[in-house]
Amino acid sequence: TNFHGVVVYEMQGNLPVERTQFTYTTMISSFALVARVGEERSIFFGLASPPRIDICGIDGKRKETLQFSPEMEGVPIQLDVNGQFLVALTQKNVIKLWDVSRRQPKEVVKHR
Repeated sequence: TNFHGVVVYEMQGNLPVERTQFTYTTMISSFALVARVGEERSIFFGLASPPRIDICGIDGKRKETLQFSPEMEGVPIQLDVNGQFLVALTQKNVIKLWDVSRRQPKEVVKHR
């Protein structure tokens, strides 16, 4: 199994300060980002095999998984969080939007 190191930094003024680090055993296909959802921080990983988004705590422990259909939707290649919403763009030009403000993410929009 390949391990991939993840290091999370937090900005304090103009300086990045290491917050945590851990290993992740699945290849990350797009990128990871940290967002504050309510009082909790989450990291969103776009993964290629199988296509999905893992929602993890700041310690790297998976809390939730958002599945993608490889044939219909493809692999998530870009992620962004704005307020309470997570948006994903896939390699097949599908845009999916979730409300991640609650413990269980709710899909809001899925559009091509």
